[in-house]
Amino acid sequence: MSPRSTRASSPHAHEEARAVARAAWERLRTARRTLERAQDAAVAAEADWRDARDRLRALERVLTAASAANHQAKTEGPHAYAD
Repeated sequence: MSPRSTRASSPHAHEEARAVARAAWERLRTARRTLERAQDAAVAAEADWRDARDRLRALERVLTAASAANHQAKTEGPHAYAD
């Protein structure tokens, strides 16, 4: 027996291997698209987080200024409270 005759594959086996390879390729493409969508979502989430952080910092500055103005009004204003 020659080595080729023992390893010879049928046309059916060849087609089956091609089908398996095509299915694997499609799964890989699907996984890649899923990864790209996840990366896009992560970038958007980070941008949203940064925006929310910046808004909170601005709100904190406003509240700090309002608190300072309120304190000043209580202690130095014409209607200062007696302690």
